[in-house]
Amino acid sequence: MSAPLAIGRRARTDIMTERDNEIAELSKDLLGRIVQGTVANGAPVDAERCAALAVQCATALVDKLDARGG
Repeated sequence: MSAPLAIGRRARTDIMTERDNEIAELSKDLLGRIVQGTVANGAPVDAERCAALAVQCATALVDKLDARGG
């Protein structure tokens, strides 16, 4: 039997690393900027594609900062 959704979410949040949290926070900011730029250019917003791009960019930025020791 699986745990209720709320418990499952809480458990996943508890095991997120500091790196995961940094990526999540940065992804939120980047997603907003990506969507704003897309809308400003009059292009249709593909939410799934925008979210994937935000996570990819955030991960790359966090990895680069970690590699520099910062």
